[in-house]
Amino acid sequence: MIKHDEPSTPGVVSVEVERNASTEVELEEHGVSLFIPPGAVDQNDPCKITLTLLRDPPSVDIRDDESVACYGIRCDPPSMIFRQPVKIKIPHSTLAINPDQVKPDIVSHVWDSVNNLPRTSRMRSSSSPDEPPYCRLYKRHLELYIGQCAEWWVLIPLEQQVIRHQLMCTPYIPETVERGKEIEVHLHMHADVPGIDADVLHEEKHQSYRKAHPSVPFSIISHSGDVTVAPVCEGKKAETKVRKEVCP
Repeated sequence: MIKHDEPSTPGVVSVEVERNASTEVELEEHGVSLFIPPGAVDQNDPCKITLTLLRDPPSVDIRDDESVACYGIRCDPPSMIFRQPVKIKIPHSTLAINPDQVKPDIVSHVWDSVNNLPRTSRMRSSSSPDEPPYCRLYKRHLELYIGQCAEWWVLIPLEQQVIRHQLMCTPYIPETVERGKEIEVHLHMHADVPGIDADVLHEEKHQSYRKAHPSVPFSIISHSGDVTVAPVCEGKKAETKVRKEVCP
């Protein structure tokens, strides 16, 4: 049985899993899915597993030469061990020359109940989905195979086949604008992945703001040294070089 949270928190979904049955659950608004194969859980009685999308990586050391590839994922209950690898499909905004050759770093964040402290581990993806954690990059999504419930993040070295990061830029203005009065414009720049634009729109409506212009796509060219911003205008790209420090 699948249970969605209220619309104000669309990035959370729970599912009851049986020991000898396969289970798949989707967060359609965000293009994320979770597949649990038969025999992955050890309990005889059905157990509830909750999948949560995360935006900001806590306690994750992100170096200058790498980027967060996609949403973070938290799988609960904490520290549950899977007897078979569980697959999570997540959209990403990275453009790579040969996606299948990219070997990301995978970060897990769990609570150590013995020492009563958070524990963070980081390792390079294994070479096989049968040996989690494993990550395979495709053109517009990645597949992450995990062996336990935890908080998971995927980091991609910028020099590892990565050429661009696709982003969107959207301006928001107050719903009511008085003539001759200055206004504060909210300019949002975020990864070009499903769900974020709708989440931002929802947040801005609570502040009585509306979208002033359709979202404009642009990309960040990733390499050593300066960073190049490439806005897309009417299907054509115009590249502008900027200082490295402005790269998100």
